[in-house]
Amino acid sequence: CIKVQLNCTFMQSPQSKKSPRQACIIVAQRQGGLLTARQASALGWKKQHLRYHAFAGNLRRVTHGLYRFPELTPSPFDDLLRATLAATDRRGVPIATISHASALLVHAIGESMPSKIHLTVAPSVRRRFGKGVVVHRAILKRADMTMSDGVRVTTILRTLHDLANDAEFPPDQFRSAIADATMRGMVNAKILRKQIKA
Repeated sequence: CIKVQLNCTFMQSPQSKKSPRQACIIVAQRQGGLLTARQASALGWKKQHLRYHAFAGNLRRVTHGLYRFPELTPSPFDDLLRATLAATDRRGVPIATISHASALLVHAIGESMPSKIHLTVAPSVRRRFGKGVVVHRAILKRADMTMSDGVRVTTILRTLHDLANDAEFPPDQFRSAIADATMRGMVNAKILRKQIKA
């Protein structure tokens, strides 16, 4: 299921011989130094441990339920990771996926440089996101999502499909993204045409 496929970074425990701190660092390394409180709890660090390490300077609190190991190098997609890692339901399942113009950045195609973070959530999600976040609502299938550089993001095909139906996305940037993706062999032109028409 999606929960198992795409939430593995969140809940998989490294080898049992590792200390909770080591296990947390391993997870944080895949996320640009970021760690959620729920991930920490699954790996053996409870709330009191997080409070202690934050007070001692071993962790920095980024926002509610999200922390950073200061010794780890931040991801170039730090803002995108912060937006998605902090967005989970009550069970800890991710509810937001980077999409549209922001997904182009993650996949490194096209020339779009969005000033806001674009993400997609299910229509039933009522969570509020902060300023600078554009929320799109759609049902994403398992095949529509992937992980890239620790970021939960729509696939290239799904991204181009979304942008083809986004009246606000500049046509020249859309054409640039398609040309870039096809020229580099990242998508099949025939499949892409079918996907955009879908």
